[in-house]
Amino acid sequence: LASYRGLVLAYLSTRKYKEALCTAKEAVATLPRNAKAIALVGRVLATSPEGADKARRAFQKALQLDASCADAALALADLHAQRGECDAAAELLTRALSENEQDTL
Repeated sequence: LASYRGLVLAYLSTRKYKEALCTAKEAVATLPRNAKAIALVGRVLATSPEGADKARRAFQKALQLDASCADAALALADLHAQRGECDAAAELLTRALSENEQDTL
């Protein structure tokens, strides 16, 4: 997963969104029940305003698979904050922190 993540981040930093999305989806195809892989797809989708709803669904799916997935929790909280839904963001982060054994996000 680290290699996929590195490629996705590299593509995003060079504004190659199509390549980033294809790579993230390949990660999910390889690791279909991996919450971090699904969150990676959400991260790419979240880079465009029209992808926000799909990103939110991806992050929620990742959290359903693994409630302690910090990548998904932080990204979903960020989406809530961008929409002005600060209470929802705070609630999500509080819940995620209680699920995370390391007490860090």
